[in-house]
Amino acid sequence: MCLLRFPFDALPVFYFCSSFLALFFSETLSVGIATQHSEAVRLEVGGLAGNLAVDYQCLFERSDYSVEYELVPQARLLKMLESGRLDVGIPLVKIDHLDDYAVFTNTIEQVPFHVYSKREIDLAAKDLSGYSFAVVRTASRVGLGSIADTANFKEVTTWLQALELARKGRYHGADILGPVLANLANLAPDKFDELIKQDFGSVSVSTYVSKARKNYETLIEQLNKNIDICLAQKFAHRGLALSPTFLTLFVLR
Repeated sequence: MCLLRFPFDALPVFYFCSSFLALFFSETLSVGIATQHSEAVRLEVGGLAGNLAVDYQCLFERSDYSVEYELVPQARLLKMLESGRLDVGIPLVKIDHLDDYAVFTNTIEQVPFHVYSKREIDLAAKDLSGYSFAVVRTASRVGLGSIADTANFKEVTTWLQALELARKGRYHGADILGPVLANLANLAPDKFDELIKQDFGSVSVSTYVSKARKNYETLIEQLNKNIDICLAQKFAHRGLALSPTFLTLFVLR
């Protein structure tokens, strides 16, 4: 056993052995990564990559678990959370109907939505029932106000398809999540031609924990604590010394 008495010059061996034991005996945490949101986080050689990779890396590295990642299409990921075949799903937005079988942790990022249209639209109007918008089927419309409540939506497979439908005038506009814009602009800059960009609304992005996991409440408590710490460190690096409590309120406002 590693917790034996070592001479002083053997301390590196002690720490290595302790770390190895901690990894060997730590509980496994199965984490599903939705393949549709590779701009936000994806699995590459050496670890996580993407816009939110640093946030999720910090979150799981601070946990007491041995993390096993799995790339899964979002629809299957949600079913695996419901059945308990996955403990955690990322990166996911807050959607009320998932609360039946999973719990949303503290918010990691508020992600903006944008509307691209050929003509300017009064997005603040209370009734948008006369408008139709193309949106990727895996994107949540929670937090978009009247546009989500009254407008008509056409669910499409890709963000490029949504932009093309708006550009051709098939729909009044395309709803696009902020983090995907840079990749879209690189892939097909012509898709933005003749389209007006309007900013509105946002959605909360973070982690869902399956209620089927044993002692899931304990896991959620640790993940929430880690999220607060990681975000506080992130903002501190930017020169903003915010407490975890204040930061949580800032992110959720």
